[in-house]
Amino acid sequence: MELPHIVLKRINFLSEYVRYKKSETYKFVFTDETWIFQDGTVARSWQDDDVRSVRTRKVDGKRLIVLLAGNSDGFIDGAGLVFPSATATGDYHGEMNRANYL
Repeated sequence: MELPHIVLKRINFLSEYVRYKKSETYKFVFTDETWIFQDGTVARSWQDDDVRSVRTRKVDGKRLIVLLAGNSDGFIDGAGLVFPSATATGDYHGEMNRANYL
């Protein structure tokens, strides 16, 4: 169960979103971040945990953090960022700070 003030914020956001989405004056931009290992290998397929997807190397290289922005036209040129993570394991979200995002 969510707190009432959180529910109200979501309702207000969605109301504004729908109102602006109908306008041709505004185009929404969505951002997200993820990570990948430099050599990009994984031990299992995300579609099926029982199937080996690729050979795993002993070292997958550095972990890279990837941030992209896009809209209904696709990814936005110049609005992507890829940088090496300071850690190889654990949560990388602490490295996605304001300076990196801007």
